[in-house]
Amino acid sequence: MKDAVNPESHPEKIGMRSVRVSIGGEPVSLRSDQPEAVVEGLADYLDQKIREVGGALHQDKFKVLALAAMSVTGELMELKTKLEENAQAKQDMLAQAQSLTETLDRALARPR
Repeated sequence: MKDAVNPESHPEKIGMRSVRVSIGGEPVSLRSDQPEAVVEGLADYLDQKIREVGGALHQDKFKVLALAAMSVTGELMELKTKLEENAQAKQDMLAQAQSLTETLDRALARPR
């Protein structure tokens, strides 16, 4: 979510909308500039993670939320690493294509 804030502390936020969701079985009212469906989807995803890490155990809510946050953060970091690897692979391929183009240009420019 790009920007979720307490509306009272940031009255200058224009285009913010209030969205009520349930996270960990608790109703939560959020303000965001994102579409309601996006906010609800994020809340649903977090709620799913809470159920996964909390399971049937009735652990401390903070511990369950922290474990869910760690799970989501782990996914984020894994995807970030993959994105960086893909960007590097793209740069490597572009450099190789440039080198091949230059070699081909030189070969075609030679008199026969």
